[in-house]
Amino acid sequence: AVQLEEYERPRLAAALAIKHTALVMPPILAGFAAICWGLKPILERRGWSDLPGRIGSQARDAALTQTTAGVALWALLLFDVSPTSMGDLRAYLRQPPPGAPAMAEDAAPRPVETWPAGSYLRSFQQGMKHNQKGHLGFLLGEVRRTGWWYYFPVASSIKLPVGVAAILLLGVASLAWNRPRWGEWGLVVPLLACLALALNTRINIGFRHFLPSLVFLLLFSTRALAGASNRLALGAWAAVVVAAVHSAGFHPDYLSYSNGLRSKPYLALSDSNVDGGQGLKQVRAWVAARPRDGRAVRLGYFGNSATVPRYLGDRGVEVVGRMPSDGVLIVSPVLVSGPYDPEGRYEALARIDPDEVIGHSLLVYDIDRLRRAGLLPAPGDRGG
Repeated sequence: AVQLEEYERPRLAAALAIKHTALVMPPILAGFAAICWGLKPILERRGWSDLPGRIGSQARDAALTQTTAGVALWALLLFDVSPTSMGDLRAYLRQPPPGAPAMAEDAAPRPVETWPAGSYLRSFQQGMKHNQKGHLGFLLGEVRRTGWWYYFPVASSIKLPVGVAAILLLGVASLAWNRPRWGEWGLVVPLLACLALALNTRINIGFRHFLPSLVFLLLFSTRALAGASNRLALGAWAAVVVAAVHSAGFHPDYLSYSNGLRSKPYLALSDSNVDGGQGLKQVRAWVAARPRDGRAVRLGYFGNSATVPRYLGDRGVEVVGRMPSDGVLIVSPVLVSGPYDPEGRYEALARIDPDEVIGHSLLVYDIDRLRRAGLLPAPGDRGG
């Protein structure tokens, strides 16, 4: 794993160029190196006579990997040479093109330093600033900008299929009857690295950011079948079937999947865990199938408002301002839980079960019925 083949080294660069979370890969390789080049020789009680030769060979491999990955990353950026900060980039773009008349001395732009792969370094810098600043998040009724270390464990209890959770528990339990093998370090090291990254991030807006850790957890859990009894193997495969069947029931709304263990999961998690603005086509179909009764249909949308008229046409309008006092309301659960709505326009709906749910996400309320039943405050009150 440490001595990457020649064709594998550019793949490291491709991963880094695609997603900043791939920055966990160099520490993973360093972990492999520490175990294979440090711990393993000690456990095998090798002599120290060949230590200089081994260190030299390993250093060459590491240097070759870093150099090849760096050059490949630069090539993927089309050999970009540019500033490494947004401020310097703006100054760089204001510079006159080569051959243009010189500017007045008092208006001359300040010198700007450029670097190879500057666009990548600039993007990395922006990502680090974003993480340091944090991102508004929502968990168990609390709104926070700096995140929670336990965000993904809690999210897993809602977003992880019960069958998958059972398989993961079997994998952990198998350590009691199936001793760890040396080769499993290949899963444990990246798993620990991904978990460390996930538990320390300040951007807690979606369970999807936990998927790299989940991949290694699932691979690790397969150890439960090594030497397992027929009964245990049958139980593990039954858990797979249960997870598949329950997940298929959410087709095609996998983004808003929840395992059913919590009522109203949108009051515990928000953002892309429940709605990413993906339900406009389903809203259009729902509105088209609804008889025209003269009542207004309004949509509280969590997404790009410019696309709403194209889907609703003359059958509905987007909510602007306060919650409507009549008609039918289709509202995103993100607005009901309220992390991005400090005025609490829809907070009264949090305690009311919706009449329908469109696309396993968007909540439908008959506002007229709720007013008559006294379940909503009178128009003019907060949330009304």
